[in-house]
Amino acid sequence: MKSKLVLALALTVVTAACSPDIYRVNLDVRQPSKSGLNLLGKSVGIVYEQGPTPTDSLISANTASAFARELEKDYFNADTLIGLYTIPVQDSISVQTLRDLIMDTGEDVVFVMKSTTQAPDANGLIPYRMRLWAYDSMGDDSLLDFTGRTTLKSVDQDTSNSLAKLIAPRFKSEWKTESFSFYWFDDMQADQWISALDKIERGDFPGAIKVWESFVKNKNRQKAACASYNIAMGFYLLGEMTLAGRWLDMAEKLENVPLAQALRKRIASHLEK
Repeated sequence: MKSKLVLALALTVVTAACSPDIYRVNLDVRQPSKSGLNLLGKSVGIVYEQGPTPTDSLISANTASAFARELEKDYFNADTLIGLYTIPVQDSISVQTLRDLIMDTGEDVVFVMKSTTQAPDANGLIPYRMRLWAYDSMGDDSLLDFTGRTTLKSVDQDTSNSLAKLIAPRFKSEWKTESFSFYWFDDMQADQWISALDKIERGDFPGAIKVWESFVKNKNRQKAACASYNIAMGFYLLGEMTLAGRWLDMAEKLENVPLAQALRKRIASHLEK
């Protein structure tokens, strides 16, 4: 990887040894899901109704657990971080219901799952209806409502896993390839600048930020400003918009950074979503 990166950087026109060069890299960037929800950086809870029958409770419990595992794979590196909660069967679900659950659970985003089954038909298939509500306390004050119908052969765990895999794609991240620009210097510390870019290419954004932090207190204000800009971009890629904005402010206080305006627009656009 490093040899490829060095080659790409060698092709850059160097105007002066003390001037920064720009390295552009294409990265797959996480976008909100098809549902409109973006769960990145947020705590999540899944609440399922118990009842009205033991079969409904069993399907809801198993499906909620499997649904949580699917979301954890996408947003939390498969760590078990999504809380599971239960409530009695509700006559109706409203925005206030979800607001109350946000307060009760302490989660940023709450899903409520309701399962309803009927007696098996002549072929032994179980008519099944699911309704799923979602509320993001960090988004606009609205309730998302999803419904689905199918027939089940059984109510075992395999069936619940299959149901979760049908539901989850609507809430998993979409991905888009975008181009990002970073500064680097072809100087005595070029290896460090290149190592940070290598980490960016591999998706190790925290690792790259750590390398750039070593340049922030550089006596050369231009290098410190470029490193601060790079750190801002790193936090942007991590979804940490507040930190990205702070580091961008620092970069512009130190020196004129031509790439800063484009990054500021990106941050503003992200905050508007």
